[in-house]
Amino acid sequence: METSPLLVSLIRAEFDEAAWEGFIVGRSATLVALHLVGDNLGLDGFRVFPVADVTGERSAFRRRDLIEDALRLKGQAPVVPPGLDLRSMRTAMVSAQLRYGALAIRRERIDPDVVELGAIEVSEGESYRLRELDFDAAWHAEPNRYRYAHVTMLGFDGEYERTLLAVASERERDRRRGWMSAGRA
Repeated sequence: METSPLLVSLIRAEFDEAAWEGFIVGRSATLVALHLVGDNLGLDGFRVFPVADVTGERSAFRRRDLIEDALRLKGQAPVVPPGLDLRSMRTAMVSAQLRYGALAIRRERIDPDVVELGAIEVSEGESYRLRELDFDAAWHAEPNRYRYAHVTMLGFDGEYERTLLAVASERERDRRRGWMSAGRA
């Protein structure tokens, strides 16, 4: 019999002042995946953290009843992201990229205030090349190389990531249509 995902409050004392609230939808020896409850008290994408960075996990916490009631009223229930491979951060990132168009990546030990948003173009051994999507929904021309070992959080399928990706995709389609129309004139 399959059990329902557990609603928890996860603490990463090294990186966050506040806990992450959501449903554990996957766990391996190295990673934990959370279907995140956002500030709007609705489900808002997924976060994957190294187990070693999680310093606390509580199933009883102050906002639990509020979250459960809000999700029930919204008709939302947690889901397990299809095909997510939690054997390593590398496999999690590659498998999430195959299904979702943009990844939010944090490397908090290297640069605690930066979130890289983009798409993995090449995954080679210990590193990946990320074609970055900036906060104005514009794709950078050249990808940057990063190391999987430095990733402290992976996010995907959140409202923010989906919206930036949709805007960037529409702009790209419009640009191509304009180029194609100009070529026919």
